[in-house]
Amino acid sequence: MLAACGDPDATGPTTPERADDGVAVDTTAPGEPAPDDAALDTSPLLRLVGHDEGVSAEAQRERVALEQAIAECMLSRGWTYQPAVPADADASIRTDGRTPEEVAVAFGYGVVDSYRRYGSTGAGPAAGAEDPNAPYVESLSEAQRDAYAADLDGGESDEAATNCRRQAQIEVRGPAATDTAFVEATLAAYAASARDPRVVATVDAWIACMGGALVDLRAGDQGPVRTPDDMVAAVSNLIDAAAGVTVRDDGDESVERVGEVQPLTPEVLDDLQARELSLHEQDQRCQREVGYRTTRHAVELEAVETLYDAFPEYRS
Repeated sequence: MLAACGDPDATGPTTPERADDGVAVDTTAPGEPAPDDAALDTSPLLRLVGHDEGVSAEAQRERVALEQAIAECMLSRGWTYQPAVPADADASIRTDGRTPEEVAVAFGYGVVDSYRRYGSTGAGPAAGAEDPNAPYVESLSEAQRDAYAADLDGGESDEAATNCRRQAQIEVRGPAATDTAFVEATLAAYAASARDPRVVATVDAWIACMGGALVDLRAGDQGPVRTPDDMVAAVSNLIDAAAGVTVRDDGDESVERVGEVQPLTPEVLDDLQARELSLHEQDQRCQREVGYRTTRHAVELEAVETLYDAFPEYRS
């Protein structure tokens, strides 16, 4: 049974509690600030180690800063390095001065818009793009290429983290992002947060809220849609299917992608865009009604504190 329709994400619990039906409910005290949408779109755990691959402006800006730091480091060592992420990459979809809410209404998850512009469902032109430094590296001698690679990535022997990529990570993301033990513990905590009973309860309620909208959706190669996090992959899979790529299921949740890709007409893309917008609207409404994002965010914040207790040197 679903919780009563409300808008938990509009106020947001700081500590999720459960109603009698097991669904998270809003426990924000009057006047207490709530996480904004930008914060809820970012994983508190993955942010600790630079593994947040979302399309939020904050995540994109961090990736740009990382690439720029690498470029500055390589330049200081006498090399040329062109940042792999465009300096103006604020998001994978067009904003044109719109607010985040207006962008969501116009483009949904941005998957069809990405396909229209780049011919793929990747998150912007950097997805699948050629390495902008390849021509320069090709112009180097073999010995120079080896030295370039050592300065850029170091390799297993670079225990002192003297290469530019590691130094950039420390500069932009902090030393925790290069601590193997901390990174492994953080990723384990992130996986565990998805299994937290409070999160599982909201996912179950979200599935019930979505109802028949999920029936014909598949999350890429991962089988049926099981969580809100699968929705972008599901829309990408709709595009693949429309382009002639089908998913073959042998019954044990393993799948195979087969078929020759066919170009999509503007009319087909318009239909896919309409489906994406409809799915996105229902998905976001259901997430708000069951408190999925606020609950997941709060559970991850608890895990962050546990991590800091184990690694107090990284507590800021």
